[in-house]
Amino acid sequence: NGEWKEDIIHGHGTFFIEDRSKFVGESKEGSFYKGTLTHPDPYNEKFIGTFKDGNYGEGTLTYNGRQYEGTFKDGYFHKGKLTFTDGRIFTGEFDSGHIVKGTMMFNDGSKYLGEFGLNEGSEPKGEPLGNGRENFTEDDIITGLGILTKADGSKQKGYFIDGKLDDEDEL
Repeated sequence: NGEWKEDIIHGHGTFFIEDRSKFVGESKEGSFYKGTLTHPDPYNEKFIGTFKDGNYGEGTLTYNGRQYEGTFKDGYFHKGKLTFTDGRIFTGEFDSGHIVKGTMMFNDGSKYLGEFGLNEGSEPKGEPLGNGRENFTEDDIITGLGILTKADGSKQKGYFIDGKLDDEDEL
């Protein structure tokens, strides 16, 4: 149910995909350009925005209780804001969908600004989004240089390992 040009999708319409996904929006020369793409159960994923090279480009993605707003690179989170199901909010940079550098706001009012990494022994997980798969891992934690501002206003600055300050330097 949409516009076609020389046997390829081109223009505005509603398109249904074999996996029961649905796209509503604009397409150009056979590819989705901008609009809304929804993936049903078990993914429960909805993307509103632009597409680039067959992947998400820039927009808002809601999935499994999480919401990401920002840009994507090769189908992975790149630069943006990720709100977790527990209320934490990360704003910053990602590499292949993993949190790399930025600010994490915690529910208790504390805030961390700095670098992130994977838990020791964790393997990077995730595949490019667009197929309903998770794009990041919950194993992304505070690892690297940063500043942790606690809810009481006290600060810790230095190198963090697995969420703990290695060489404490109270400010």
